[in-house]
Amino acid sequence: YYDMRRPWAYLLAGFLLTSPGYPAVKEKLRDFSQKLKASQERYKAGELADQEKFCQAFEHYQNALEIWPKYAEKSRFRADWVETGLSCAVQLMQEKEWEDAIGVLKRTEKFGKVDEAEKNLRYAEEQLGKAKRLYQQGKSYLEMREWGKAREAFGRAEDIYPRLDAAELLEKIKPVAVQDLLRRADSSLKRGLYDKAEELYEEVLEWDRECEEAEAGLKRTWLAKGKSFEVRGLYGLSLVHYLKAGDRQAVERVRKKLARSLGFSVDFQISGKDGYRIEKALEGLAGRWAYAGPGGIVKLSGKVERVEVERSSQTWQRQKKYIKYYRTERNPEYDELRAEIEECWREVRAEEADIQRRKSGLTGATGGISGIMESAESASISMAEATLATKKFQCKTLETQLNMTPLTIKVPVYDWWNYVEEIVTKTAKISLKLQGKSYTITESASDRTIHNPKPGVVDPDPLELPSDSEVIGRAVRKFAERFVPDYLRKLAGKLKPRASGCEGEIESAFLGKGQPSCLPEKDRKLLERYFDEVRF
Repeated sequence: YYDMRRPWAYLLAGFLLTSPGYPAVKEKLRDFSQKLKASQERYKAGELADQEKFCQAFEHYQNALEIWPKYAEKSRFRADWVETGLSCAVQLMQEKEWEDAIGVLKRTEKFGKVDEAEKNLRYAEEQLGKAKRLYQQGKSYLEMREWGKAREAFGRAEDIYPRLDAAELLEKIKPVAVQDLLRRADSSLKRGLYDKAEELYEEVLEWDRECEEAEAGLKRTWLAKGKSFEVRGLYGLSLVHYLKAGDRQAVERVRKKLARSLGFSVDFQISGKDGYRIEKALEGLAGRWAYAGPGGIVKLSGKVERVEVERSSQTWQRQKKYIKYYRTERNPEYDELRAEIEECWREVRAEEADIQRRKSGLTGATGGISGIMESAESASISMAEATLATKKFQCKTLETQLNMTPLTIKVPVYDWWNYVEEIVTKTAKISLKLQGKSYTITESASDRTIHNPKPGVVDPDPLELPSDSEVIGRAVRKFAERFVPDYLRKLAGKLKPRASGCEGEIESAFLGKGQPSCLPEKDRKLLERYFDEVRF
């Protein structure tokens, strides 16, 4: 506004900086600058909230309040703050970020208690407390060397709160756990506690699928128990591990070992509805489970007595808040600003009238006391004029702000959309009699669908349920995985070589240390052929 190259401009600037009204003007300008920055943050927050990025929007609302604390006096800002904070907290809770959700909910309470916020806060604190208790429980189990219980506690804690470093801690403690379990398993095996040794070796494999010492220990345990037919189960464990690791060469190597015939084949003959499907599922699984024993075919017969698929559903009435339309309203900030400008110019006019009155009282005296008083009054009038110029500048600044402020604003009008959420479940039930024993097989499949969706508010979710035939197939596979290993294990136990009383010699023979002299020649040859097949 002023050309500082002119000497008089420096004088005017000096009057402005030293005038009594300058601090108030400076404070007004600072407040205006802060309000402008805060309104930009608030606008960004509104845009992000419309895009359902509620946590980012909440941070911008927080920034706006820190820049211009007077926003706390605005009821509309407080309402937006609370609504955005609640939505952000719900998103964080869905992502299991409990600590962040608690922080947002506590900040949401800045503008008063809200029932929904209190309810969510209690739930988030309960979940966080539960996860931390399980985590501490897991650490206590580690100190007691209860490795299995520690894994379970850490796993449950991480399911509740994934941010906990449970997996990292388990990885660090893994070598210690494996060595301790191996030591205890070897000790149990030496003392003849075969079941305990088997349990401990299997726990080692849960920690480390490639632990050769545990696999060798399991084989020694099974041989000692007369359960050498279960060695093939190790191939299954290895195959699962290598498939997960993506090691194709190792998978092929294990598959070749699995392809070898070590025992008997099983022929299932099942009649009735879907009997052929159950028959093939059982035979397919039996083909993957080969146990040691004399060759031959074992025939099993059965009958499917009933196959049915039931369909059930459960519904919930839901509501979701959405913006129905935008209503145009007069901007209250525009009216407030205009009133402030009118008051500003009213003060300017009053000061101008006062200056004119004081100027009219000057007599032009130059000497004596009258001249001194006249000079002082002139200086005072000059300072008042400088203050007046500052006041005019403030009024013009407010007018500039008024020109940038819209006369009307769009206010969202919210409504609730009612829709129905339905969970549909298919349950297959198969009644089967096999080898004179009755079995009931069940398997379920569920999916969610939305009735009365609204684009942009509640997305449609078409029902995607497997066919009846597929659900029945799953039930059959589930039964086969349970029945075949158990049945063949019992059967192989009856067919295993007569090894009672010489388990130690059999174990030595397996390790390449001579032949078991306690067995007949026929059984020794059978055992040696078996050893050739199962040795890694």
